[in-house]
Amino acid sequence: MGKEGAPLLVIDNFIQNPEELAADAAEADFHPVGSYYPGLRTAVPMPYPLAVYQFTRTVIADVFGLAGKDVIDSRCNFCLITKRADEVGVRQRIPHCDSPDTDVIVVLHYLFKAPFGGTSFYRHRQTGFEMVTADRKDAYEACLAEELAAGEPSQYIEGDSPLYERIAAVPAAYNRAVIYRSASLHTADVGPGFTYDPSPKTGRLTANSSFLFGYQAVVALRK
Repeated sequence: MGKEGAPLLVIDNFIQNPEELAADAAEADFHPVGSYYPGLRTAVPMPYPLAVYQFTRTVIADVFGLAGKDVIDSRCNFCLITKRADEVGVRQRIPHCDSPDTDVIVVLHYLFKAPFGGTSFYRHRQTGFEMVTADRKDAYEACLAEELAAGEPSQYIEGDSPLYERIAAVPAAYNRAVIYRSASLHTADVGPGFTYDPSPKTGRLTANSSFLFGYQAVVALRK
C-alpha cells in the first residue's frame, strides 16, 4: 500500500466459530486503558491467541519478509472504542503507529456486525512517512509537534486531512482479519455517526493481536 509498498493482508472468514469468541468477550471484564487507547480492553483467553499464531505464522513470514524468524513475544486483547474525540488527547485522534519495530505484526480481527467503520492507513504529508520506524521516529515526532502546536484536529481523522493523506482503507466485515506492520500509520475509522457503544455484544468489538518476530536465540538470552 502507498508509495512505500508496505504489505497489507486481509483474510475473510478468519475463524470457524466467531460467535464463540464474541460470546467470550461478552462475559469478559473490560477496563479503561489509560490515555493511549480511546476505550476499553481486556485480554483474550486461550486458545485464541495460540490458534491465531499457528494459523498466521507462515503466511506472515512469507508476506512480510520474516523468513527464519518466529514469534518470541505477543499480546492479544479484546478492544472497544468508547470515547468521543473530546474525551481523548490529540494523539488518539490522529493516525499512529503501535511500535516502530518492523518485526512487530498486528492481526486485527473484526467481531461486530453493526455498520461501524473499518481501518485506514495514512501518509504523513510533511515527512512523507507511511511507516514510523525507529530511524524515523525522532524526525516524525519533531515535525508533528510543530504542526500540532499550530492547531489540533478536534475530531477523529477519517480520510484525508491537512496533516495526513489516506493511502488505503479496509472496510469492516464480520470475521475479517487485517494484518499489517505495527509501524504503519493507521487509525480506526470513527465517523460522525459512531455510537461509542461500550457493550461487547453491540459495540465495535475487535480482537487485537501483536506478534514480535525474532530469532529463538533472543529468547535464550532473555532468560
